[in-house]
Amino acid sequence: MGRLLNALGGADYFGWPKHILSEYHLRYNPEADYGDFQRRTTRAQLVLTPRMPSLSAWRPVEWVRGQRIVFDRNPYYW
Repeated sequence: MGRLLNALGGADYFGWPKHILSEYHLRYNPEADYGDFQRRTTRAQLVLTPRMPSLSAWRPVEWVRGQRIVFDRNPYYW
């Protein structure tokens, strides 16, 4: 039950913005391919992409895969 409540009530996992992900989707960008879209929409990529909007207190500023993640305070967090 705890995982279900976390999945349904988690702030950062409810939807992803079209204006950011449409550049990687074949329907909106004829030069894109589904392999690239699949690589860019893993859970880590979606949460840690610097341009991705976030409802949590901290947002990623820099992500070097496998090395480090730099977070900054989210000015829009209550």
